[in-house]
Amino acid sequence: EIQFGSQAPWKIDIATADDGPMSLRTVPYVGPRRTWASVTPVLCDRYPKDKDGERTEDVIRESCRRVLGIEPIRVEVGKVSWHRGVPPSNAFYRIRKPEDAPRYRVHVKLSFDREVRGPLLLGAGRFLGLGLFRTYQEEEGSR
Repeated sequence: EIQFGSQAPWKIDIATADDGPMSLRTVPYVGPRRTWASVTPVLCDRYPKDKDGERTEDVIRESCRRVLGIEPIRVEVGKVSWHRGVPPSNAFYRIRKPEDAPRYRVHVKLSFDREVRGPLLLGAGRFLGLGLFRTYQEEEGSR
């Protein structure tokens, strides 16, 4: 119980894994799991240079190596998340500060050769709520 001044005490119960909707449980955001998909799109650290043969997947793979210290065995990108109910990538803001240039944004699915623990946050907007991943199982698929 917690009491503030002369107010009546508040009783607070700690939530368990069986309480509340799945979206509020921590397990899907921390894993461990081999496959992860974005809930908020990744703002790419830089634009892919298709003329040089570099693809969006390459930019994401490099970000994984730098931020997570591990390289995925497969990177898939798209405008729509693999999780149901998530808005498309173009519905999210793509500028971090007013003076920043807009960044390429995309939903991502990552597959690793071993289980990885989260939380996973990637890309230029990872400190602002973008590039957030949660675990993914194929039977959850929305595509």
